[in-house]
Amino acid sequence: MMENISYLLMSITCFVFAYAHFKGNVSLVHSYHKRKIKQENLMSYSKTMGVGMLMCGLGCLMNLLARLSRLFVLGEIFMVIGIIAGVGIMLYAQLKYNHGIF
Repeated sequence: MMENISYLLMSITCFVFAYAHFKGNVSLVHSYHKRKIKQENLMSYSKTMGVGMLMCGLGCLMNLLARLSRLFVLGEIFMVIGIIAGVGIMLYAQLKYNHGIF
């Protein structure tokens, strides 16, 4: 039961961060991750980071729904795929707009 609550909280947190990024709020990202980004690319960077956070949140939510259906292994697969896809999208945004990870 506590695992389900933690997956729900992780999903909600990722969705809130994704929403903030979609609105253009890049203050959630460390300053050294965004110091090389040009001002005209800031909104595109923010939206791409938001998509990455959304993917992480969807992975956690799909895991929760699968666990509630007693499909534990499938839930773990959903979560791993969602987190890998989300982190991959965020790394893409870092490399494209910041020209490196740091």
